[in-house]
Amino acid sequence: AVSLSDNLLAVHINELILEGGAACVDNQNFHVLLCPFRKMNYRFGKICRNDKISFNILYLFIIDFINEKDIKSMLEIGTAVGYSSICFASSKLDLTIVTLEKDQQRYDQAKNNISLAKLNDRINSVLTDAREFNLSQQFDCLFLDGPKAHNQQLLDLYLPNLKQDGYIIVDDVYFHGFIDHPETLKTKRLVPLVKKLSKFRNDMLNSKVYDCQYYQVGDGILIGRRRK
Repeated sequence: AVSLSDNLLAVHINELILEGGAACVDNQNFHVLLCPFRKMNYRFGKICRNDKISFNILYLFIIDFINEKDIKSMLEIGTAVGYSSICFASSKLDLTIVTLEKDQQRYDQAKNNISLAKLNDRINSVLTDAREFNLSQQFDCLFLDGPKAHNQQLLDLYLPNLKQDGYIIVDDVYFHGFIDHPETLKTKRLVPLVKKLSKFRNDMLNSKVYDCQYYQVGDGILIGRRRK
């Protein structure tokens, strides 16, 4: 596994600010973009008192990856309130995102946030169960951040929508440390999920189909693509 140091995080923040991307704190439009999150205690980021955003290290890592690989289209499974798609689209002005969300309340909040961010033209939020949705469009990147128990099913379902040289990003593959240390689980209810997540991560890292790397960033992330 690969870790990202605090020093490198600081470099990423400075680069984003200098490049006028998602962390461009002098842009008034950026302040408007983030206003839906001012009153939210959201685990992926917060607005500081001086109106600067505090990104989670994972999102900085993904933003850097998106720009490095020049990703222009993304299919996101799991919109939540739209924070991730807004961050990604704001950091790369030619990036378009289709994002799927099953929960009506989260979908409504995301639609409002995306509208306030003035990103309706580049973020298409769809209210649907990702396990039952079909689309023909192909993407540069597939970002799995939805129901963790269905990672394998969702990957299999949307692999045809990923370009041959496209990238797969899977969030939460450390899962609070429970995958590496299942003995720390305090409830048996999570045991089946942890076992499934552990199998998925191991299968991806040892796959003959995918070339994957596990990064100890945030709650763990897998990035991979088809082997050539």
